[in-house]
Amino acid sequence: GSHITGLNWILKYPYVLDIPRTVGFYYYTAQQTSNVSLWGQDGIASLWLVGIPLSSIAAGAVLGVLDSVALHLPLRFAGTALIGVLLVFLQGSLFTTLLTGGLALMMLLFWMLPGEEGA
Repeated sequence: GSHITGLNWILKYPYVLDIPRTVGFYYYTAQQTSNVSLWGQDGIASLWLVGIPLSSIAAGAVLGVLDSVALHLPLRFAGTALIGVLLVFLQGSLFTTLLTGGLALMMLLFWMLPGEEGA
């Protein structure tokens, strides 16, 4: 977990490059970014192989909350609004998607929007 901001104040990060570039350098011996998704960044990088099911459970919980807050909205609206955020979700860390990618903000906005019956 030393790659996570906040935990890196306590834990020493063992690599020179960030996780995607470390994986890219390992496989291609060049400094290029590799798509390591949430299982690589949140799972294996944090808790080794045990982190894969734990990060999957965390992602499932986040998607469950997203489903709950978007349930009252039309599917076309919610799906279209989430396209960019879900592309970030497919390629990066769950925490990055929530904070930097805008998923937490989208969930808050979906929760605040009136539904079809309230329009």
